[in-house]
Amino acid sequence: MKSTGKVLLLAVLLLGFLGFKQLSPLLARVEANQRVIASLEQHLHREMPEENVRLRQENARLGEQIPDQAKNAEMIIILTKLAEKHNLQQLAIKEERWESIINPEDDPVLKLSANTFIWRGSGAFQDIQAFFADLEKIERLVLVSKLEMTLAGDIWNLTFHLTTYYN
Repeated sequence: MKSTGKVLLLAVLLLGFLGFKQLSPLLARVEANQRVIASLEQHLHREMPEENVRLRQENARLGEQIPDQAKNAEMIIILTKLAEKHNLQQLAIKEERWESIINPEDDPVLKLSANTFIWRGSGAFQDIQAFFADLEKIERLVLVSKLEMTLAGDIWNLTFHLTTYYN
């Protein structure tokens, strides 16, 4: 019995040694991978503040182009100030709201609502040109459509639809 116990103990030790010999390279690779991961995490943390600043700036810029519903109402103020700046007589602004699904797959992330402002006014042709030039420069994502101009003496009567999007 004693020799069987010694043989069994020797077999267990031999199997343990062979197992350790097989596992040793694997453990070394795991340790090396952990060092690489730690190094990458440190690099990421050093670089992350700059990336976070860039992402925050990009998000703010997109927020200006497609604001929330409350900020979208400011478009009336923007149109009024531009008309005043360019000596246009603003006769009326009418607002229509509607929902637009940009993505045909019904992706809720890309579901945007839109306001269409119908603007009516009058002014000199050069002032109307300057008005639209400034309107092009605003940060907001806008679409001008249904532009109608009629001449009455020296004054142009102007009606257009301006669509803005909000989330």
